[in-house]
Amino acid sequence: MGCCFLGTRCAETGGGLMSWLTRFDLDHETALAERINDSYAWHKKLWEAFPDVPDANRDFLTRIDATAEGFRIYILSQKEPIKPLWCPENAWAIKRISEAFFSNKYFRFDIKANPTKCIPFGNEDEKFKKRGKRYAIVKTDEQKAWIERKAEQNGFRLLEDYPLQIEQVQPSHFHKEDHSGFHIGARFLGVLSVIDKEKFIVAFQTGIGSAKAFGFGMMMLQPVNL
Repeated sequence: MGCCFLGTRCAETGGGLMSWLTRFDLDHETALAERINDSYAWHKKLWEAFPDVPDANRDFLTRIDATAEGFRIYILSQKEPIKPLWCPENAWAIKRISEAFFSNKYFRFDIKANPTKCIPFGNEDEKFKKRGKRYAIVKTDEQKAWIERKAEQNGFRLLEDYPLQIEQVQPSHFHKEDHSGFHIGARFLGVLSVIDKEKFIVAFQTGIGSAKAFGFGMMMLQPVNL
């Protein structure tokens, strides 16, 4: 599913502007020339779409999908991005998303997320536990339970009549200064029903789960009539 770009009611000009959704394609040769070789390199490079706010807190989401020719990149932001010089002119597509987009109750969704759980330190008898280490959730049944919890927390529920698909994605490696690591992701596809519109809009704007600065958490949505 291609997110809102395939939806017939994605870009609404009325009802109050909320977000900008940008999509562009980048070939392998350009990525290599720009030294974009891991998720942290993408993290830094996509900041160039917001040149006037280099020190601001990151308020946009990204998603990078591999294609046969290179990469397809999505950016969801509260500020209109500027096309970086290294992005091909004819590859840049942008749409506005207003509150009117969320008048629909049902959406197909496609979320590439980083499901994790935090294991606290200390024993069960302690009243307060220190923040523990975060571990990736890799079992499919636990990933299903994770997305169901996230749905409940963020104002929507998964429709059981439309089976949830869970696909494992390649680990996303990064090298940052003096250390390296990777994030393990899963792709969730299905149909949802909005229960709490305000919470749902916040989740759309801020993402689901962790590692959002590394290309995870964006909710790709397409309205459907059921």
